[in-house]
Amino acid sequence: MGVRKEGEEKAGKAFSGGSIESILLAIDDAVGVTGKLLDYQVRSITSGKDSLGEVRVVVEVDGKRRVRVFSVSSSPANKTRASRNRTFSVSVKAHPDGYVSQFLHNDLLPGTIVYLSQAEGEFVLPHETPDNLLLMSGGSGITPVMSMIRTLRDSGHTGRVTFLHYARSLEDEMFSGELDEIAAALPQAQVVRIFTRKPADGAELKGRFSIDHLKHLGIDPSETLTYVCGPAGLIASVRDTYAELGAIDQLR
Repeated sequence: MGVRKEGEEKAGKAFSGGSIESILLAIDDAVGVTGKLLDYQVRSITSGKDSLGEVRVVVEVDGKRRVRVFSVSSSPANKTRASRNRTFSVSVKAHPDGYVSQFLHNDLLPGTIVYLSQAEGEFVLPHETPDNLLLMSGGSGITPVMSMIRTLRDSGHTGRVTFLHYARSLEDEMFSGELDEIAAALPQAQVVRIFTRKPADGAELKGRFSIDHLKHLGIDPSETLTYVCGPAGLIASVRDTYAELGAIDQLR
């Protein structure tokens, strides 16, 4: 960051566990003025039916705090879980070199203190859910989209919903059993899974995302509110397709 002191511009940089603390350390680095954080507020910027979004998870191991951001996968409309027990869930994939994900999978025990932020993010359903909705995901990007489809199920949504998920294979797919249950619970839902490396026998759709997949499913991007979450390649491909069709305003 850059600061001006007595007419002279100075630059400083710092890294820390939080953006506010990093700013104070950067000022100290630039001009030698040590700042102390006295108060701060965390504001949720989410809105809409699914007001959970994502949270920062902070765990302390061997005296060190580690921060990671995880998407909420549960439904705020689930009266049993969200309202009565006041709980929510995140779905964490254990990465081989992931310090926090490995800790959550292998070492987290009941009674462990875990620090959470307020819910943040804008990847949420609108207050008024349209009749036409496409939820698209790839790999572990299914997590926030799963929260949306669970919310639609628990709130009794009756409009048309297409859930299009890309995974390498059935073995790599998350939530397989529940996706089948959701397809049965939502009368107008169409749950489609495409396995890019090991296609299912008799699969009508194969390979990575293309406009042909949407055409086959009868989806008009210009008239369908679309959410996509997944690898950068998937998101870029979907964005480029919607831009070419003049439907970028429908993409979230």
